[in-house]
Amino acid sequence: MEVGAWEVNRKEDKVSASLVSGDQKMKMQKMNNGKRSKISNEKEGSIRRWEDLDQNILKIIFKHVSCKTKIFNFNLSNSSEDLFCNVSKVCRSWRLACLDLFFWSDPNTLDFSDFTSSLGFANKQMWTRADEDVLRWEWRRLVRNVLMESNDANGLPLEQWRRSITKIFIPASLGHILQDQDLLFIAQRTPGVVSLIVSESSGITRPGFAKAMRYWKNVTHLGLGETARNIDFILEIGKSCPQLVTLEFFGDKRDLPSRWTRQ
Repeated sequence: MEVGAWEVNRKEDKVSASLVSGDQKMKMQKMNNGKRSKISNEKEGSIRRWEDLDQNILKIIFKHVSCKTKIFNFNLSNSSEDLFCNVSKVCRSWRLACLDLFFWSDPNTLDFSDFTSSLGFANKQMWTRADEDVLRWEWRRLVRNVLMESNDANGLPLEQWRRSITKIFIPASLGHILQDQDLLFIAQRTPGVVSLIVSESSGITRPGFAKAMRYWKNVTHLGLGETARNIDFILEIGKSCPQLVTLEFFGDKRDLPSRWTRQ
């Protein structure tokens, strides 16, 4: 073999060896990447996300939530405030757990009193019209979530819970934003109510009340604010509530008795 030919062959061998070496490196790199990906997937699979926690565990944790929350420059500091204003907005799972804790866990009563301060009612006289619009929007969002046509935190249909409600309590602090459409929305979804208390009803009109009561045909106890204590409204109550046994008025005890009972 001539020297020139030998040098050419040697160069070709080097190129071939280099290509083989490059292929091996790529294979090794792919293997390493595959191992790292597998390890990463295993780690991710072993780590549970907060929103995947069992609903009962979430409720136990949320019962102990207590930290200061600021709404419209007011410092609030009880657990229901923080749960409603912060925790319930983290994800759907947490929202369902909060609603279950404060509403759905009671099979017969729908009570909105725990959330009045969380909506910013501690200083009612200080609210502007704009503040009230915001609060009304928050209130309606809450009602839609509580009475939604879906499943609860445990995957059970909420319709059965809605139909099992026999008592509704709407505190006076909600009265100044409560309107006919709100009462009707609640009435349409809770036909089994026998005790209805709306402590402040200044935003409810006589026609609006009559329309809502078409769905609450079995009410035996009714409590309303003093604005309903006029002859026209009382006559409407008599027509709309044939099963009524006890009528109660809240507010200033002036001309009429605060509580009437049918004999």
